[in-house]
Amino acid sequence: MTCRNAASLLLLLLQAGLAGCSMTVFESLPAGAVTRCDPAWPGYWQRIPKDSQALPPDAGALEILPGCRSVIANGEEKPLDLTLIDAGGHQYLRFKPGEGPDCAGEGRTRCGLLLFRYERDGDTISLYEADHAWVSAAIQRGDLEGYSAPIPPDEAKAESPLRRNFVAGDADRIAALLARHPFFDNQPLARIRRVPAPAVTTQPQEP
Repeated sequence: MTCRNAASLLLLLLQAGLAGCSMTVFESLPAGAVTRCDPAWPGYWQRIPKDSQALPPDAGALEILPGCRSVIANGEEKPLDLTLIDAGGHQYLRFKPGEGPDCAGEGRTRCGLLLFRYERDGDTISLYEADHAWVSAAIQRGDLEGYSAPIPPDEAKAESPLRRNFVAGDADRIAALLARHPFFDNQPLARIRRVPAPAVTTQPQEP
């Protein structure tokens, strides 16, 4: 699975591992209004293809259940661990893709939170990931407090340079940094749209 495909699954709120992909984690969630579920999220969603790409024939809709604590995909219910933050007029999503902590640094000693920016426009949600190259350069210049290191070649799943970044700071500092710096890509990583609930088919009764 490529990093982008894994991220698309992430956007669809599946438990997709991001090992081997560039990653930026934050020591704290930004200060702001925090909720575990937005009433607009529960329901059925499907990925919007990029450009002229077509969805595979078996690309079904996912159902986010009320309360946003679980999702049904391919007939299987999976736990969902996300937090929504409104900070400085922007919306962020904290998503935990696996069981263990999200860490960077030698020995994975600098652990933090995986954060995405999102925009909801009616029945469409766009997800933006961190600009990992910009964050890495800013840390190395000393503009940001944190840590950045390349992902070892044996762990990388792409030809381009990949990095693990850790951005240090408490909640207020992270909120101030997000307001001051262009942490996130301008183009959405992926988009999903709300779709009607699938029709329920019933078997004909025996006469």
